[in-house]
Amino acid sequence: MTSAAVTGANGHIGNVLCRELSGQGIDTRAIIHHRSDALSSVAIKRVVADIEDLQQLINVFSGVDTVSHLAARISLNPRQADATQKINWQGTRNVIEACRQAKVKTLVYFSSIHVLDPEPQHETMDECRVYNQESNLAYDVSKIRAELEVLQVKDFRVIVILPTSVIGPFDFGPSLMGQAIRKIYNSALPAILPYGFNWVDVRDVAMGSIEAARNGISGSRFIMSGHYETLPGLVDIIREFNANVKNPFLCPPSLAYTMIPIYSQIMYALGKEPLYNKTSLDILRTAPLKISSQKAERELGYKPRVLRSTIWDTLQWMNTQNSSL
Repeated sequence: MTSAAVTGANGHIGNVLCRELSGQGIDTRAIIHHRSDALSSVAIKRVVADIEDLQQLINVFSGVDTVSHLAARISLNPRQADATQKINWQGTRNVIEACRQAKVKTLVYFSSIHVLDPEPQHETMDECRVYNQESNLAYDVSKIRAELEVLQVKDFRVIVILPTSVIGPFDFGPSLMGQAIRKIYNSALPAILPYGFNWVDVRDVAMGSIEAARNGISGSRFIMSGHYETLPGLVDIIREFNANVKNPFLCPPSLAYTMIPIYSQIMYALGKEPLYNKTSLDILRTAPLKISSQKAERELGYKPRVLRSTIWDTLQWMNTQNSSL
């Protein structure tokens, strides 16, 4: 790989991937939908393009050998279902066709762990797990449809990456989990749930995807997971770096399922994204306790760093962005 284009380059994984590619001396084009500060400190070519515009994509992909496709709408808001399908599925179809016409050699598609069936919860999830056909969430459905489109490609190399829940530094958004980490540190998160998820460092996903682009067999799917930890466990880890962190109220599931749908509807009415809604409750409640990245470890040398290190680096980065958390 000597040249690359990254769609969704303003996003969390996207901007970290661009930093890593550029740092390795790879000629990189950051494809963005709008200007932001995410890559303002990086000496890299930024190109404004819309994944709904096929000709724009053909133009920006011309001359690169690898495309990493991250541009997507990540939303649990049912009011955004149509837009989510359009961007995540039709946008990916455009990316595939643009790669074909621009003679791109390799497409790395970033899917999601949520395309896989979370049940059975207590059995190890790996790449052999069936798709989550029971989900009616627009995000899940759109990512499944997009992944299947990618895996049908035969005339150039395709690789699929399935990250778990991504956290880490350079979260300019910030993501909902980035917001939660900041609020926990400042004792500003009023309540948490007795559930957890598998958290992976954004830098590990970025570096793992580069190795997959270089060495992965076409048609391969790679889960890139980190470590399972409960939300109360995350609070305990963050407290190691700030002894003044207070425990949020540990909300019983029965109360959460009563109150959070009301809270989320109020937030949506105000035009804001809630930290929790009923769907996110279901996701946390049914989250697999063990998600294996053994295939990536075996074939790519992937090795996720410890969660404590990720949390520390995230807090340190947040501090540099705002002079104080």
